Amino acid sequence: MNLPWHPVLIHFPIALLMVGGGAALIWLATGRTFWRQAALALVFLGAIGAFAAKQTGEGLEKMVEERGGVNEALLHEHEESGEQTVIVAFLALAALGFAEYRARKGGPSGAKATDSIAIRAVAALLTVAAAGMVARTGHLGGTLTWGGLTEPAVGSDAGTTAPPAGDAPVSRDVDNDGD
Repeated sequence: MNLPWHPVLIHFPIALLMVGGGAALIWLATGRTFWRQAALALVFLGAIGAFAAKQTGEGLEKMVEERGGVNEALLHEHEESGEQTVIVAFLALAALGFAEYRARKGGPSGAKATDSIAIRAVAALLTVAAAGMVARTGHLGGTLTWGGLTEPAVGSDAGTTAPPAGDAPVSRDVDNDGD
């Protein structure tokens, strides 16, 4: 069985970075150590997961292109979005790591530094940006895989069915403006 790893791995960075964005927002609002450390752990794992998903996506891209029938422009946009997500996730990780380092560093009196609002704001902004970017990348990937099937509400009778197993990903353009 030749299982491509990309569809398996993508769920980890999506979940971890999105929950990490929420933890970072709570940390921004409260300044509590628990939320800083939770955001740091989630973004650490999410950034590694995003990198792994990007790497495995390269191999899947080759397989999909060989089969043909894929929307090349959408595939390229998904790939670019994934690469940008990895960069922003690691920038968020660096900001959260800096905040953790600064909080643990003892001052002259041995007291721990408090989380400044500026550091919390920058780290939270980068973390929420990574969450938004991974959501966009996931949406593009879902559109590549399912085409317009992601548009109707779940359980709606839009007259669409899932593509048969083993078929190439749907790559049709969907016109949603009613024309």
